[in-house]
Amino acid sequence: MKKESNKKTESENNESAGMMNEADCLFCSLKHVSTAYALWNEFQTNPAYQLEFVMALGELRAAELHLVSKHPDECYLVRELRLAIEQGAHAFDAFREVLMVIAEKAEIFD
Repeated sequence: MKKESNKKTESENNESAGMMNEADCLFCSLKHVSTAYALWNEFQTNPAYQLEFVMALGELRAAELHLVSKHPDECYLVRELRLAIEQGAHAFDAFREVLMVIAEKAEIFD
């Protein structure tokens, strides 16, 4: 009879240490970009909501941090989006494009 091993897999060790795997990074960045879109949309609806604009920028930066090491192309897209809205661009389509690129990379529609 074979004894079961008490050794954890690398994935289990990473999980218990609070480390994220590649899919986690994509899902977290997707949540941050989605939140940024909602905040930015509030600002577009009412320019008096300046705090929402600043918070949207912060959410996009957080998404970049989740992507920078393993998903540099997606990180670049998020960065370009952040820079565009910092300069006042109306980025409804750009937000949707970035969200779809990350969602497809995360394979959430499969």
